[in-house]
Amino acid sequence: MIKASVLYLLICASHLMTGVSRPVVHLDPNHARIPLSFDGDMLELVNSPSTVLLPPDPPKPNSEGAPWTIYVKNLGPAAVTVEDLSRFHLPIGVGQTVEIISDGSLYAVKR
Repeated sequence: MIKASVLYLLICASHLMTGVSRPVVHLDPNHARIPLSFDGDMLELVNSPSTVLLPPDPPKPNSEGAPWTIYVKNLGPAAVTVEDLSRFHLPIGVGQTVEIISDGSLYAVKR
């Protein structure tokens, strides 16, 4: 019960600290692939698999030319690696948030 309360407080605090409101999404249970439909969303990882996969083909920019983007926040309890099937491999520590973009041919971390 205390563990769940602390996790809830962490999630609430993280929403307040981001400053920008984005839809928050989660992976379906027992799934490790990020769907294309999460474009522009904040993916919160809680008790996720140790490796989470990006869409197999890097998504193309939308009709307005904006790149496919996902924000990934790892809430723990362990580090998670986000990768695609070829070159992209990104470890994300507990409490870390990263922005991943795709230009249609490659994934990259936006810094």
